Amino acid sequence: MLTDGTPQAGGAADAVLLVTTRRTDGSVQVTYADHPLYFYENEGPGEVLCHNVFLNGGRWYVVTPEGSSGPI
Repeated sequence: MLTDGTPQAGGAADAVLLVTTRRTDGSVQVTYADHPLYFYENEGPGEVLCHNVFLNGGRWYVVTPEGSSGPI
């Protein structure tokens, strides 16, 4: 997930864990508890389809509001 501004935490997310990092291409990546965030475009509101799946060369997990990831 890329941003031009300051990311805002919502719901149960902890704003302290939400930060950004500059990527090698100069874009700004949003991270949560040191996990880079990505948007999966095939999910609808409230839908989680891309958790614990092998896709695009790696295993993908949802990050919890507490900042943990991995199989649930």
